[in-house]
Amino acid sequence: MEVKLDQENIKKMKSNYRNQKKKVRIIITLVLVLILIVLIGIIFFKARNKNNSSNLNAEEPRVVPTLVGKWTTDGNTIYAFNEDGRGVLIVPVTNLPFTYKFENNRLFIDFENEDSEDTYYTYEVTENKLTLKNINGIFEFSRAED
Repeated sequence: MEVKLDQENIKKMKSNYRNQKKKVRIIITLVLVLILIVLIGIIFFKARNKNNSSNLNAEEPRVVPTLVGKWTTDGNTIYAFNEDGRGVLIVPVTNLPFTYKFENNRLFIDFENEDSEDTYYTYEVTENKLTLKNINGIFEFSRAED
């Protein structure tokens, strides 16, 4: 069997070939665009979730709600923490106002009086117990009556 190729058949074959090639290019382009949209969606979703979750390494002060209140070791020494990041150390001879903030899982206390030594602690807080640790030792406090 012999196939005759005339000019019209050749044109049709070339046209079909070009059309198939075009369809393949369109399909490949659509698949790439779809993949790009999915990747952008994933990146956006991760960034959005990261912004919505609490960032423990934030530079802004972060108040631990259970820390707010008064804490004492012996009834004479009292740490009072306010919700606004301010507080006062009450000792028998004076009151020492301070500001506090949380950074890198540490409690930083900055006394207003420059003669008082600013310090930081690692800390653990439960409903009725506050434990502060630093290079000077471990200090345990109980929640004080207001």
